[in-house]
Amino acid sequence: MPQMDVRWQLKELSSSGYFLGYASVFATRDDHNEIVERGAFKKTLQRWQQRASAPAMLWMHDPSRPIGRWRTLAEDEVGLHAEGQLALRTCQGMEAYELLKLGAINGLSIGYRVVGSRYDAVRRARILSDVDLIEISLVTFPANPAARVRAVKEGQSRGAVLHAGIRALHRAACALSSSTRRTHVWYE
Repeated sequence: MPQMDVRWQLKELSSSGYFLGYASVFATRDDHNEIVERGAFKKTLQRWQQRASAPAMLWMHDPSRPIGRWRTLAEDEVGLHAEGQLALRTCQGMEAYELLKLGAINGLSIGYRVVGSRYDAVRRARILSDVDLIEISLVTFPANPAARVRAVKEGQSRGAVLHAGIRALHRAACALSSSTRRTHVWYE
């Protein structure tokens, strides 16, 4: 049986994994013919705050692929402002971060249950006045075209060569973990 032990020490990541954007933008018709109105997230954000928790951060709405954590969620005049941090010590988190930095992906999408809504005959759309937010995903194609990542934070590195080596080792370990039965990656 193939086996690999990799030992490496992670002193500093040159990338923080932080990003921010709008998970939902008010008064914008989405691909499901729905429009979220200001205040729709107020109650659900209060409930999450009371639980000292936040909705899941997922990759493409897949509940088996959490990729990080939402640090701040708040309604402002534009929509649901979100600040998150990707889990860079995971294969999925690192992959998502690389794609964000490249601009290859920048969509955000909410998973929710409708609590309050009405049909607006003039706009021919369902108006969401109250939603129960379950998760927010990084996606390729958001239903709300204005729901996008607006900024990706990149930190500073003491040694670009060391960082490149650590990233290469991590990618190799991720690739090997799916092709071997036993792979051990030790973070020290």
